[in-house]
Amino acid sequence: MSDRDRRYRDDRIARRTSVLEREAPVADDRNSWDEDDSWDDHDSWDDHEDRDEAGRDVDAEASAERVATRAPRRPRARIRGARTLIVAVLAILAVVGLVLVAYFTPLMSVRSTTVSGNAAVTSDEILGRAAIPPGVPLLQVDTMGAAQRIAGIPRIASARVSRSYPSTIDVTVTERVPVAYVAQAANGGARTYYDKTGFGFTLGDLPQGVKVPDVPKLVTDHPGPGDEATTAVMTVVTGLPADIRGQLAEVDARSRVDIGLVLKDKRTVEWGDAERSGDKATTLRMILSQPGDHYDVSSPDNPAFR
Repeated sequence: MSDRDRRYRDDRIARRTSVLEREAPVADDRNSWDEDDSWDDHDSWDDHEDRDEAGRDVDAEASAERVATRAPRRPRARIRGARTLIVAVLAILAVVGLVLVAYFTPLMSVRSTTVSGNAAVTSDEILGRAAIPPGVPLLQVDTMGAAQRIAGIPRIASARVSRSYPSTIDVTVTERVPVAYVAQAANGGARTYYDKTGFGFTLGDLPQGVKVPDVPKLVTDHPGPGDEATTAVMTVVTGLPADIRGQLAEVDARSRVDIGLVLKDKRTVEWGDAERSGDKATTLRMILSQPGDHYDVSSPDNPAFR
C-alpha cells in the first residue's frame, strides 16, 4: 500500500469513527469496527473509492455537476414570478380603467327606463318621481334614492330600481290593493281607501281602462294602521272567499272583537272577532242558503240565523 493510500485510509477511518460516535454515544469496547467497514491491507484504494488519476473524488464532481445543472433554474423562477406580477397589475389596471370609463363617460349612460308592476299609477308619474335624467352614467344613478322617491306615491307599496347594462334603468313597483274604503263626510263623501296593512290613500286620477275598485265600506271610529279594529277588519275581509267578498257592502267594526258584515242584499252577519275567520267563512257559506236576514257565525261550531 502506498503512503498516499495509507494516509487516506487513516483519515477515512477517523471520519467514520467520528460519525459513529455521534450516532451512538455509548460504544461497545469489544467491537471497534463492523466487519463490513474493516479495511483490508491487501485491498487497494481503488476497491473502496472511485478516484481518477489526479486523485479527485468522482462523487464530489458528480455533486458539483448536479449543482451546476440546478443553478440555471433560479432565474427562470424569478422570471415566472415577475411575469405573474405584471399580469396581475395589468388586470387590476384594466378593471380600474373600465370602472372609470363607466363612471365618468357616457359610454354606459341612461338611454331608456322601463316601468313594470303598475296599473293604477301611470308610468309618467312614476318616472317623474324617480327623477333620473337621461344621459347620466349608470354608475352615477342613485337607485336607492330613486326607489324611495317612487315609494312616496301613496298608491305604491314598494319600489325597486336597478341598472341593466349597458344603458337601461328598470323600475319595478308593487301597488297597494284596496281592501275597504272610508267615506269622509267632512270632505263631501270623498273616499279614502285602505290596504291590508290599514294604510290609507286616495285613488287620484285613474288611468284609462282602470275601474274604481269594488270594495266594502268601512265604518269605524279611528281607521288607520294603528287601530286594532281596522287591523281586525282587514284580516276578516282578506280572508273571505271571493264569492262572499263579492256580496259584501259594508263592514262595521265597533271594536276588534265586535265586527259585523252587511251584504249587498241588506242581510247582516254577526262575525265577532278575527279569530277562526276561515271556519266562520265556511259556516257562513253553508247557512246563507237558509232563509233569513240575520246570520250569526261568531261561534262557527254553533251558528244561528233568523
